[in-house]
Amino acid sequence: MKRVLLVVLGIVLFFSFAELTTASSATDNQAEKNANELTGKNLPPYVEAARKQLCEELHPECVGSEQIRYIKNIEVFFSEHCITNPVDQDLYREQQAFVFSYKFPIFLNGDYPSFQLASKEYLRNPSFVVALAGIIRHERVHSNNDPSEVHGYGAEIQYLERMQKKGKFENGEAYLAKVKSLYGQYVTDKIANGSIPVSFAPGQPSVESSVPQQSNCEISQVR
Repeated sequence: MKRVLLVVLGIVLFFSFAELTTASSATDNQAEKNANELTGKNLPPYVEAARKQLCEELHPECVGSEQIRYIKNIEVFFSEHCITNPVDQDLYREQQAFVFSYKFPIFLNGDYPSFQLASKEYLRNPSFVVALAGIIRHERVHSNNDPSEVHGYGAEIQYLERMQKKGKFENGEAYLAKVKSLYGQYVTDKIANGSIPVSFAPGQPSVESSVPQQSNCEISQVR
């Protein structure tokens, strides 16, 4: 935590210097964290393209660039957020995107294979941008305190179908079918009412056991 010390006498100067050193170290640590979680103007181009597309298509549902965090390295993310339980870590690795406690920001897992491919192919295949915009819209639902996966996948499907009708989601049939299949599972099994927590199937990270109570760690629940 940064604090400003009032230097009253020369004898206090030493302690003030120590405090400035501590503050500088905290700033450096924050800079390192920011380097792994890209946001705002530092979002990767294909992520920003997807965000802008969603805003243009559905302006009332626009998600700001500061409301997205792109994780460059999920292993570093575990360390920064004190996610130490191997089971929980595996669940995070399997997610393309997630939010904490049904609130912004939206975290995108840059280590996820589809994102790795999209970063290289999005200019030649705009369908990657459409798919990512659909994911952002899905997570936007959860970010507004809505735990329902039926609502999340429903919003994603509506967006993909909208873009398909406009001819902007070419060769996206297989992907859309997969999303619809997941939606159908949640409807059929009534997962949306809480029998299986949001964004994780068949389980949820046991946050209380996996996140140590340390003052320098973000204690957050993933949804």
